[in-house]
Amino acid sequence: MSSSSEVGVKPEAFQGDRAKSKDFKTRVRMFLRANSTKYANDGAKIALFLGLCQGDVAGVWASQREDEILSDDDAQEVYDAAIAAGVTPAPPAVVHRFDTFAI
Repeated sequence: MSSSSEVGVKPEAFQGDRAKSKDFKTRVRMFLRANSTKYANDGAKIALFLGLCQGDVAGVWASQREDEILSDDDAQEVYDAAIAAGVTPAPPAVVHRFDTFAI
């Protein structure tokens, strides 16, 4: 269910069925387009995308990607500090690849 600050219906969780992957990615992209202010940077987009990947297949894959992102603590700390200071920096290298998740 989407929060009151979101437009449209948040896509249902993706369990990893390849036959449903194209539809899932399209729904995520449309949801992100409708909520471009809330999901304005790649980090927010990736967090949504990975959060919707659940179950034994997609959930495991998402957990591995989350570990990759969080393993680069130094880059993430610099990124978070810049965000806190009101600056929009380039996201850390791992986070910079939203399109690789949603292709």
